[in-house]
Amino acid sequence: MNLDKYEDNFFKKTKQTTRMLFDPKDCVDDVNLPCKSLFEVKSSGDASYFNLSLLWTAQAQENGICVLLDSDFNCYPEVLVKHGINLSELLYVPCSEPNMNYEILYKLLEIKEISLIVVNSITSLFPLVHDIKEFTTNFTRLKESVQSSEASVLLLNPYHDLTYKIFSQLVNCQFLPKYEYRKKDGVRINTMINSNMLGFKDGGSFSTDINYI
Repeated sequence: MNLDKYEDNFFKKTKQTTRMLFDPKDCVDDVNLPCKSLFEVKSSGDASYFNLSLLWTAQAQENGICVLLDSDFNCYPEVLVKHGINLSELLYVPCSEPNMNYEILYKLLEIKEISLIVVNSITSLFPLVHDIKEFTTNFTRLKESVQSSEASVLLLNPYHDLTYKIFSQLVNCQFLPKYEYRKKDGVRINTMINSNMLGFKDGGSFSTDINYI
């Protein structure tokens, strides 16, 4: 008797599936983001990185709790609502000093109901005086915490080039949005995919229409 065939026929094998952030109906160009991942959304010289991140936050709210870790204090309620974010379902956390911010992130990632955490400036994770060893330790622990969680983390990079090798190694994917054009009640954004570890086409791009509410 072929035992492998017997097992296939009589025992149901459980297939592991990756939990995704967005409902399929909300995906643009079939782009969906997996949980348990670190993403960088980097400015290309305009504020489109902020628009795209807020849109993704609104979409992710359909599948879990979203957190906004705010260091620039530019996330005004009217701006969040305009992008479709439900304020009553958003956990807003003002930033502290960098070491405390890491601790906040570790704690948040232990909450299984959280699906997305947005850090609205990567600089909130860098002390004014820091060394590469400290950064490597903190960021490696952050990546391990994300992988052990049910959430993903969006790191917004408004203007800083992070050239540390450890950063590029640990971030799963880098997105570089840029305005294509502005509309009367919204914007159209083209996003390049770089530093990719998620199976998207390297050097590819996708376009997103954001219609303000």
